[in-house]
Amino acid sequence: MTPEQIREILLDEWEPIDIRDQKAARDEYDTYARRLHGYQPNNGQ
Repeated sequence: MTPEQIREILLDEWEPIDIRDQKAARDEYDTYARRLHGYQPNNGQ
């Protein structure tokens, strides 16, 4: 899964600050998406 796909999930499903329809704010969750993308449960095993 790419960071962009994760961002879309965050925007579509999680979205606690209601920015889904604000194009200027669509990058609000990019930091979360990159961190989740790098997260490997169980040390990647």
